[in-house]
Amino acid sequence: MATGGDQGGSIRIPAAACGIVGLKPTYGLVPYTGIMPIEFTLDHTGPMARTVYDTALMLEAMAGYDDGLDPRQPRDLKVKEYTALLTGKIENLKIGILKEGFGLESSEEDVDKMVEGSR
Repeated sequence: MATGGDQGGSIRIPAAACGIVGLKPTYGLVPYTGIMPIEFTLDHTGPMARTVYDTALMLEAMAGYDDGLDPRQPRDLKVKEYTALLTGKIENLKIGILKEGFGLESSEEDVDKMVEGSR
């Protein structure tokens, strides 16, 4: 388990490249107190771990209202029991796919076809 800082993918991209799980939490969910900010509107701190369960468990430990020094955190911030939400049920799950993200000059045609074929 590790903590990462994410402004433009610095948790998610390394996690994906290493075969682990990285989560960029909702803005203000995890306090940023004590971490050197780059830009308050972009900064996020989040968990990185080997499994989804471990990532959820670490988020439970990290998330929540801290000491009042992070102006992005509401005082009535509620933290869910994220590990309990890992039921594996995906009924009625909707995934949005941005049409404009396909067919670009930099796109890989086989990836475009695979994603578009899974709709």
